[in-house]
Amino acid sequence: MSFSWLSCFHSSASPLEAGSDDLPYSEPAAQGMDPARLAEVDRRAGEIEDISSLLVIRNGSIVSEKYFQGTDQSTAFNVKSVSKSVLSALTGIAVREQYIPALDRKVLDYFPEYRDAALGAGKNEINIRHLLTMTTGLEWIENGPVVQAWFASNDWVRFIFSLPMANRPGEVFNYTTAGSHLLSALLTRATKMSTLDFADKYLLRPAGIRIDRWDRDPQGYYFGGAEMYLTARNLGKFGLLYLNGGRAGGEQVVPTDWIKESTSAQITLNGNPPDQGYGYMWWTRKAGGVDVFYASGAGGQFLFCIPELSLVVVTHSALANSGDGDRIRRHYFSIFDLLDNHILPSVIR
Repeated sequence: MSFSWLSCFHSSASPLEAGSDDLPYSEPAAQGMDPARLAEVDRRAGEIEDISSLLVIRNGSIVSEKYFQGTDQSTAFNVKSVSKSVLSALTGIAVREQYIPALDRKVLDYFPEYRDAALGAGKNEINIRHLLTMTTGLEWIENGPVVQAWFASNDWVRFIFSLPMANRPGEVFNYTTAGSHLLSALLTRATKMSTLDFADKYLLRPAGIRIDRWDRDPQGYYFGGAEMYLTARNLGKFGLLYLNGGRAGGEQVVPTDWIKESTSAQITLNGNPPDQGYGYMWWTRKAGGVDVFYASGAGGQFLFCIPELSLVVVTHSALANSGDGDRIRRHYFSIFDLLDNHILPSVIR
């Protein structure tokens, strides 16, 4: 998303402490990376006008770490919609812990006091899987005027349930941040913990990940769509967790089956880049002959995971709230070019 946020957000000021040691460094050659090609990657990254960070992790070790625009290792970036992939992980954990019985559970079951707002054919059929796959059927234009109206409302959940229906649930993919926020509120209802407290207990501390800030809506629900702040390394740890089948520190943090299911294309999309799909709040694509799943946030916040190559790539950008669509599109093209034509070829196969 590329709009500016309103003052209605409530900030979570206290960071959560990481629960494990930081990521180790390694010489690129020791991890099967061509040093000359990786040096070229670093040079090219420095030429990308709006890039703020580039982190490359191979076999669990940092082989390249660069910061730009006055940022450094301690900078917590607003990862925007990358936070949706964190919500996906939390949903899988909630299913395992039996807070959520199944993905076909109706969303309104968790919000009975909003049934008066949820009028209209099909709205009572929206289930948790529809939230995860962006197929709720709700009428929504991402980055359109409806978003500002939503932020200006005094009850975001009621606003979402009051939206008209454009399609039957499950039929049409429509990227809807309102739906992902509804998932965060649902997790709070289902677990009887705030989304942040639930994440802290079951995901962040076990995986040694720290969230520096995560903003909330007027009712106190953590925003299930953006306004989550992570350092590049902490986002890299989240990617490594998925590469390691959900395990960290000898513990099964995220269910392995959930990782496989959520990072597989549930929806096939025709777009740029080609061969793109959407899982449970993860994007999927092919690059360099290998499968890639990735999290993407407005303005150029990326977490790329390439299991076949044991590779994680993190980038951030200064364009998060720029609103300059052409500049953002150019930046996206530059990042995908950097990944496809320079980072992937630097892996010695």
